[in-house]
This record gives sequence, C-alpha cells and structure tokens, in this order.
Amino acid sequence: MPVTLLELWLPIVLGALAMFLLSFVFWMLMKHHYGDFRALPQEDGLVEALDGAPAGQFRFPWCGTPEEMADPAFQERYNNGPKGFVVVLPRGPFAMGAGLGKTLLFCLVVTAAVGYVATIGLTRESAGLDVFRLTSTVTWLTACGAHGWSVIWMGRDRGQTLRDVLDSLGYGLAVGALFMQFWPGA
Repeated sequence: MPVTLLELWLPIVLGALAMFLLSFVFWMLMKHHYGDFRALPQEDGLVEALDGAPAGQFRFPWCGTPEEMADPAFQERYNNGPKGFVVVLPRGPFAMGAGLGKTLLFCLVVTAAVGYVATIGLTRESAGLDVFRLTSTVTWLTACGAHGWSVIWMGRDRGQTLRDVLDSLGYGLAVGALFMQFWPGA
C-alpha cells in the first residue's frame, strides 16, 4: 500500500531539525571546518578595490563572450594569473538569524524531497532497512551533490569538499534513521 507525503510530516520535520542541529555541531562545535577559509595576502588592498562592488558573484579575469575568451590579451591575463572567483555579500550587519532561518528552510526542503522520493520508491510494507537505505542515500546525495562541481569548475579545496561530503553523510544517516523510526506501518 502506498504512503502519502502528508503521512511523512513527522520524519520530514524531525529530519530537518536533525540536519539543522547537526550543521550547528559540524560548523560551530567540531573544529574540522576551521581551516576551510584562509586570509588573502594584502587583504586591505583587495577590500579597498572591492569597495562599491554590488553584492554578487564575480570571476576574474573577466570575459563576457567566447570571442573575448579567444582574445590574446585575455589569454595572457588568464594564463599568467591570478584568476579566481569572488563572492561579495550584501552590505550591512551580519544577519545570523536570517541565515539560520534560511538554513532550516533548506533542511526542510531537503527532507520534503527525500519524503517525496520515498513515496515513489517505498510502500507501507517496506522493511525498515529499505526505508533507511533509500532515505539516507537520497539525503546524502542531496546534501553533498553540488560540491563536486565546485571542485571541478571553481577550484574548491578538495579537503574542504571531503569534509562537507562527510558532514552530508552524517545528515543522511540521521535523516534515514528518523524516516525508518517513524515510517507509517513500522
């Protein structure tokens, strides 16, 4: 017999809360992410150069078209570096509350998507281990899936990415356990 998404409201909400709390533990209490960011040399000059830049994501050196990318002057700038990406955040005070609220909302979207996939792949009669395997795997893939692109295309640190993938495994195990525990018919 099929399970509806509405029947999964409890593991969805509890799973989102578990992800949210684990993200706090991983980022605030454990020390494995402390080295993920480093200071740039001549930071003051960079900050001065970026003064007035609007919030957004930027790439340097910049080219806007494939034709510009083929320009020898651009090729020289690109090959001789430096090259990279910069994210400029909006001005104003740091809004921790808004960030936490958005994080919780993201966790809720993830666990709702996990619940939706579970309604497609599982039934009320599904064994607990099958519920755990499917929901933990989907959570893990959802939480860590985009990090690979960042390593490939944005030069993201592989160590930082591995730590994020392992954090995501923790999210997957917690969410999978909650779905297994509160699965209708369990």
